[in-house]
Amino acid sequence: MYENNYKRVEQFMNEIDILSRLRYQNFISLYGCTSRHCRELLLVYKFVPNGTVADHLHGPRVCEQVLAWPTRMQIAIKTAKALGHLLAVEPPILHRDVKTNNTLLDVGFHVKGRRFQAIALVPNECIARVDHAAGHPGLRRPIVPHPTATEQDAGPFKPTVISSKPAVDLSKCRNKISLADMVTDKIQRSELAQQVDPTLGYDSDWVIRKTITMVARGACL
Repeated sequence: MYENNYKRVEQFMNEIDILSRLRYQNFISLYGCTSRHCRELLLVYKFVPNGTVADHLHGPRVCEQVLAWPTRMQIAIKTAKALGHLLAVEPPILHRDVKTNNTLLDVGFHVKGRRFQAIALVPNECIARVDHAAGHPGLRRPIVPHPTATEQDAGPFKPTVISSKPAVDLSKCRNKISLADMVTDKIQRSELAQQVDPTLGYDSDWVIRKTITMVARGACL
């Protein structure tokens, strides 16, 4: 976790504290760590063989083409339910840096969330008022999902699972940096097909087309 400075040590201890208290099927298992006084701050997780969701959508494992639309929907829904679980504990936990790079996939492509440095412990009465993220610019504000989330609340990275593009691309011109903004613009222009990953069957399968359209519209809320 980079050089040993106060901020990193604080995040390091935060991650250990949260993962030590959480027991949920869609969070990574923490096996151990180095001492907080060690030069390198290392966390030891249970090995997760299929990398991150980002690896498969727009990273080094794209060529494997294993994330069909039903699998992507399950990943998104499980992520939403995991976030709902965080809000059900006491005190509620708001994960403010949820993205495909922070979402691991086990051997069965089940979601394993990680990176709890950027969390916030939020009193119940304040949850609905939280509107700031702590990760990368261009991401949507934090959502407050319910543990019984479905396709209508399919996780915090809906535009990414639809398009297979990064949520934020700083190499693009200013009006194309945020994928969510681009998807919103395409929906308003009735040009959603231009943002959909062509391998998903949007043009050939009516059911997939309907579900993708529903998820895309939900991403604009």
